[in-house]
Amino acid sequence: MADVRVVTPPRQILPGQLCFVTVRAVNRAYRFAPNPRALRVIWYCLAVTLDKYRGSIDVHEFLWMSNHYHMVVTDRAGCLPAFMGELNSLLARALNALYGIQGTAVEKGYNLVAVTTTGKLVEHCVYTLANPCSAHLVERSKQWLGVSSRSLEYGMPITVERPTEGLWRGHCRHVEREASRTSKRASFGGRSKLPETVQLVLTRPPIMLDLSDGELRQHIRRRLSDREQALVEERCARRQRVMGWAAATRVSFRDTPQPTEERFGTVPSYSADGKAARISAWERRREFLAQYYDALRRFLDGEWTAVFPLGTWLMKRRFGVVCCPLPAT
Repeated sequence: MADVRVVTPPRQILPGQLCFVTVRAVNRAYRFAPNPRALRVIWYCLAVTLDKYRGSIDVHEFLWMSNHYHMVVTDRAGCLPAFMGELNSLLARALNALYGIQGTAVEKGYNLVAVTTTGKLVEHCVYTLANPCSAHLVERSKQWLGVSSRSLEYGMPITVERPTEGLWRGHCRHVEREASRTSKRASFGGRSKLPETVQLVLTRPPIMLDLSDGELRQHIRRRLSDREQALVEERCARRQRVMGWAAATRVSFRDTPQPTEERFGTVPSYSADGKAARISAWERRREFLAQYYDALRRFLDGEWTAVFPLGTWLMKRRFGVVCCPLPAT
């Protein structure tokens, strides 16, 4: 039999897993360019999808750049792929409708890093919020007025209104057709089942439990300020200037970055602080892959009852394979 490992390595989706997620626009194009209309659409798509998965997905940080976005989340129910699929699908349809285009807007795959230590979680949170500064778009993260969790507080909901652009502009072409009027389909044109307003809540990550919510938020912001200052000093040494928010809002959604980004580099599947923690995470990953590929070979040989390791997602979703149960608590 051919080696089954030639395909993309499988992800292990575990309930309660802390995750750092990166999603890119197709061909790295500026599909998420922060013009006012697109920002309203992105805020709503995020808020309404999170509301649907309330209690299953907790978001700790997020930030949208022009051609990608980052999120730090806890996958409480082991349903991250379903959540990401719905969010990216709604984003793509809404942005395509906004710009009057068709086709894929978001890359099919996304980068998923399982975060295993507290230090790395804080690092990912800071990295997410400092991304516009690292890309030399603005000097301070507060100057990035796009879709970002920087100004949000844990547990303090904000209200996001349904936009009136794109999918929700209230007009459909088919309502003008005679066939639609005859079948009474036209009477449903422009309606939406999605709520007019939705609450978006930033959830505290389950770390540093000796700190209050406010203290943890301030700790992350202090780390963010340190990172911003380091970048300012680096730019001063190189005599480099930032683009600025006003210029960033004028970027066309059709443009792509120049020079093009590296697209075939190594993609990590986990992050950890210290050698011992990294080795432990690597051993768990290696054990999962060994069990997965062993079960996959037996499944492809016709053993339909082959048991896959805990956290197998795609094979279970597509073929209903048997997976190891959650350990008793």
